[in-house]
Amino acid sequence: MSLFPETAALSTSPSPLIFLSAGEVSGDIYASQLAQALLAQTPGCRLIGIGGPRMLAAGVQLLADPLSRSAVGLSENLPGLPWFWQLFLRLRTWLRTMRPQAVVLVDFQGLNLKLAEVARSLGIPVIYYIAPQDWLWGLPQSADRLVALTDLILAVFEPEYRYYLRRGARVEQVGHPLLDLLPARQTPAQARLALGLNPEQRVICLMPGSRQLEVERLWPVLTELALRFQAEGALCLCPLAEAFLQLPALPPGLQLLPADKRYAAMQAADLVIGASGNMVLEAALLQVPVIALYRVSGLTYAVASRLLKVKHITLPNILLGQGIVPEFVQNLALDPLLKASHALLARPEIQLAQLQPLCGLLAPSGAAERAAGLILAETVARAEGLHTAEPD
Repeated sequence: MSLFPETAALSTSPSPLIFLSAGEVSGDIYASQLAQALLAQTPGCRLIGIGGPRMLAAGVQLLADPLSRSAVGLSENLPGLPWFWQLFLRLRTWLRTMRPQAVVLVDFQGLNLKLAEVARSLGIPVIYYIAPQDWLWGLPQSADRLVALTDLILAVFEPEYRYYLRRGARVEQVGHPLLDLLPARQTPAQARLALGLNPEQRVICLMPGSRQLEVERLWPVLTELALRFQAEGALCLCPLAEAFLQLPALPPGLQLLPADKRYAAMQAADLVIGASGNMVLEAALLQVPVIALYRVSGLTYAVASRLLKVKHITLPNILLGQGIVPEFVQNLALDPLLKASHALLARPEIQLAQLQPLCGLLAPSGAAERAAGLILAETVARAEGLHTAEPD
């Protein structure tokens, strides 16, 4: 009996079958955008995989939703390992049974690289969209493993494209999907009016992250910051990344907003402070001053400190080779954070001018449509027998 009986009948359908795998909120967003482009270019295409509510709404049949179990780090991932191992075993059986025309992986390297191994052993083309950022962290051996496991890397950064090209990968530069997801730029006053806020009041946007453990580790300092900023007369907004996230007690006056108000809240802000990750890149592209926070377990930090060969942890700083965005790693003391915040609030134009070249490193726009065309070309090539790899 199939472990996913609801998909058993698909094996006899003539339409292309593509497996999509995303395991985090940002991956769910990018994969849903990609799914829409795939279905627009090939309406009969069948999309099945793992992800979250945005992928489901975009037309992907979900076999599982791992978003609420996602974590970053070593000890942080231990509680979820049994669940993810069982999911991997089920997906391995599904891939062996269904033999999709392509496996498309979106970030989430822990599970996705295991799935890539299975797909390669079956002769199924493996395409990585939003590939692991080993090229950024100075981990060439991990990058070489990625090259060995993939038939095609869809690079979203120009430096990423050049890096994998030098390592002998088959790689295409498609651009970063954020360029199409971000709204048209507004002034803070315009964004505040759209949210029903006082256009003259100072606004601070606090963003605790998209993973539950991340939220729990950052929430105490964000709460203290909210109280201090409110005492100075500012309004503090907190757009939640996803509905499943649970917040501890809220400080008085802090306004929670749903995920679909995320960009409006950021554009309304004089300053964004929150979890290092996708948010920092979004703020930089929206031209909003930003500060990044990062806190993991002592074990994760100790291992990462020895392995990673970079001076910075945020994408804008790494890509531009400068410490433009203030990064607070592990030590989230309130006074230094407030000092950095007030400095940015006093002279935001300095940081914003330094971040302007970033957009060119993410070009061109139209990433999802370009990626969809390349993925569909792989399915055609497989159907025509151009992929000759034999199963191990």
